[in-house]
Amino acid sequence: MRKLPKMKVVISRERLKLKNPKVGESARQDLSIRRGTLLARRDFLPRLFKLSLAGISSIAIRTHGTNERSRHDSPKRDTDPQRVLETPKGTYKIHWEDSSIELNLIPMNPRVTADAGVEVEYVHVRPDLSILASPISDLVGIVGLSFDGAPRIPRICWDNREHHFWEGFEGTYEPRNVVVNAPEIETDESGSLVRASYYFVANHVKTGVAWEFLDPKLSPYKFAWNTAITVENLTHETLKSYFQFFACYHQRGTNYYWDSSNEIKPCSNGGFNATRDAETARILRASPYHSHMERYRADREILYVRYANPILISEKREWFGGLRHLILVDPKRCASIVTWFEQARDYTISPPDFDFKPGEKFTAQIRHIITSVESVNDLKKLWAHFEKGVLA
Repeated sequence: MRKLPKMKVVISRERLKLKNPKVGESARQDLSIRRGTLLARRDFLPRLFKLSLAGISSIAIRTHGTNERSRHDSPKRDTDPQRVLETPKGTYKIHWEDSSIELNLIPMNPRVTADAGVEVEYVHVRPDLSILASPISDLVGIVGLSFDGAPRIPRICWDNREHHFWEGFEGTYEPRNVVVNAPEIETDESGSLVRASYYFVANHVKTGVAWEFLDPKLSPYKFAWNTAITVENLTHETLKSYFQFFACYHQRGTNYYWDSSNEIKPCSNGGFNATRDAETARILRASPYHSHMERYRADREILYVRYANPILISEKREWFGGLRHLILVDPKRCASIVTWFEQARDYTISPPDFDFKPGEKFTAQIRHIITSVESVNDLKKLWAHFEKGVLA
């Protein structure tokens, strides 16, 4: 496979002013979607991909369906469909024949907040935090999904950056409050595969987030996509017991996990954490991460349990076509899988030995799947495919 061409991003400096929510409606930035030479492949799910982290700061982007040359000089081909379109909300809809995913790359996007529909529970637990009073306070991630004529999912924000912690430092919401850099969207030659990425730097820790979305018809599942998160320590010191937390919000409902007893069990309401072993749970309990959870728990319990493998599972939902949404997390990088007030399927990632050394970087692979799961045997098959491919 040949590397896709880099994207051209034109920055509008007015967009760096975040105080006025209407700024997003006036000033725009340009991001051209380039069609590379990547061919449609059925081995998408087993394949890793590399992040392209160009050092350009930006707050929002505007997408054109083709680059300038192809738009003016070349006729549109039936085999080269326009897969990515900008919406009036400033988000990007990636669509195929009967399904679509909506991606937002604008932090604090008021137009996305307005149609989120459901407030997050911690707003009621901590009403003093007015900055978090919006239904979602960052929204960088996947904010919409629909397929097979099912109703659009009423409220999601998956792979949303949120917190990071290490010994002596509680970064709480700091990753949310920095600019989004180098947003890129690119497609393959046929339009079957779409990649999107960006990075941010918080407290001298650089984090790149990238997605690969494949035409559902080429997937063994109803819907599936990969998220790769690369974290790099740009400080000159070791960050002991480093964890970074990513949020996946949804409407409230029971979540399930693959318990170490080899059963599918419901996650408790409140602060629920599942780890691979007792030592990881001990490190989490002793870290500022636990102090943060205590601050928000109200009268709910904070629970630590063991998982067999790090998978979170939703209820069956009509907007999933009666199927379930699952999140599978790289076991070598997963510190915990987390649910909170039944309104999240979250995950935390960490370096291999928890201590993040100067100049070190690590990558965690996450897979989202919409599919049928009725038994542990179903989970075993999904996990084997995940291990064979992404984790090979």
